[in-house]
Amino acid sequence: MKMRAKSRFILVSATVPNASDIATWIGPRDGGESAICLKFGNEYRPCKLTQHVQGYRRNNASSFQFDRTLDGKVFGALQKYCDAKPTLIFCATRKGAVATAQRIVKDYKEMQTKHAVLPWKPIKQEWPKMHSDLVELVSFGVAIHHAGLSPEDRRLIEDRFLTGKLFIVVATSTLAVGVNLPCRTVIIKGVELWDGSKTREYSDLDVLQMMGRAGRPQFDKEGVAVILCDLEQRQKYEKLTQASTVIESSLHLSLAEHLNSEIVLGTVDDVKSGREWIKNTFLYRRIQVNPVYYGFLGGIPAGGWEAYFDNLVEQTLANLTSSQMIEYKEGLVNATAFGNLASRLYVKQPSMKLIIEIPELATKKDVLLALSQADEYKEVRLRQGERSVRTILSFTVPDANKEHKQVYNKLCQHSDIRFGLKKVERAHEKVYILLQAILGNISLGATEYQNPDSILPLEATRVYKHAIRLMSCVIEAAVSRGAGSLLKTSLELYRSLKAKGWEDRPTVLRQLEGIGEKAMQAWLEFISRDFLSSH
Repeated sequence: MKMRAKSRFILVSATVPNASDIATWIGPRDGGESAICLKFGNEYRPCKLTQHVQGYRRNNASSFQFDRTLDGKVFGALQKYCDAKPTLIFCATRKGAVATAQRIVKDYKEMQTKHAVLPWKPIKQEWPKMHSDLVELVSFGVAIHHAGLSPEDRRLIEDRFLTGKLFIVVATSTLAVGVNLPCRTVIIKGVELWDGSKTREYSDLDVLQMMGRAGRPQFDKEGVAVILCDLEQRQKYEKLTQASTVIESSLHLSLAEHLNSEIVLGTVDDVKSGREWIKNTFLYRRIQVNPVYYGFLGGIPAGGWEAYFDNLVEQTLANLTSSQMIEYKEGLVNATAFGNLASRLYVKQPSMKLIIEIPELATKKDVLLALSQADEYKEVRLRQGERSVRTILSFTVPDANKEHKQVYNKLCQHSDIRFGLKKVERAHEKVYILLQAILGNISLGATEYQNPDSILPLEATRVYKHAIRLMSCVIEAAVSRGAGSLLKTSLELYRSLKAKGWEDRPTVLRQLEGIGEKAMQAWLEFISRDFLSSH
């Protein structure tokens, strides 16, 4: 960016607290020390935001128990701040959203029985068939919104909320980023979430993003944001409007890929230019200001920051060399065919190394297994219950997991899962099975595969979005290696993935326009009758 002196950039953000830090990194303007930085406070908001923080004693309760405690406080907040206006309630998990919505309806019924003043009155209306979790809720003007619902249900909820036919939507925190649903009041139920390994608080930016949903300039003079939290956290969130969490760099998490791309572009062609490049990054500035964030608990490393970054560049170049993505000799670096391939197809370094190491005589099963272990799938997780529920023919699964067990046992035992597993215990095995479900053209939206914790079609879509690109990489890498057998296998597998069906199965007909499940079955029955009659 700095090298394009004639380019003009305008960076805009509603939540970045260290804007001046970013302005300094962008570079000097007309010989100055930084780019021009303009800051605008809440007084510029078209709709004033009023913030309320309600703290409650935890009393040594676990995060899960405290979350249940907060469920009982939501209706009181609605009575105080809802004012019969559209309200979004944010929860950390899907199950939490469902539990909160159900508690709201329960409390609403109790207030009805007592003939108390109600914060809103539901609008009677017709509803189409929808997710079982929604059926009772919507009759009280309440709904849930999370990735576990079908796209049709989510669109329906969004439309009814925007048109004022729903008053309360309880959603997971991801809604604050992905969908534009303005409302008058926002309630953040709890500020803690489980990240897969430990409980942590939302970042300040996450909370600000959720609060930013409050206030509709065309309808309201002010928006209301309510945070329900632990009493000990109250003071922190009362000061939240000052936005104390600064933006940090993420370059260190994918340095190898970025440096490889710079080598491919010719920006970096030796160790010296690599060192100059990294010293112009945001990482170089922020790590010296906030070393603890990047793992330097003792502050400045031995030898100073310049020596650290010199070593970091050389170590990254060595890793790229071991992955056969660059040639690194006597301080000079050049991208190999594999490096060019990784840069062009946006393939991560560990994935590229994995692809290069696929044996020449690999079978389709081997290639699929390698593909499922790609670094691009590292965000795929086995949800808490899935380790046991995915076990095939296991009779040790607790009764509570019976529904999950039936769903995943049916999937794993399906005749179109070619390469089965005894049990799925790791995330990459989940990817492996879902890829085969796509190739087997299994109808993942069928009733027999539905469960409240996950929607298989959505999970399969997330897995598939990387598969074609990774298979393209396998093919081109096989060409560069001169691996003829692997190339043939990969091309056949690529063709099947592209068509979302094995080539030797009738489901391949679904590639044709107008051929769906029913038409395919009718054609198969016709062929079977014709074959039998001719013999």
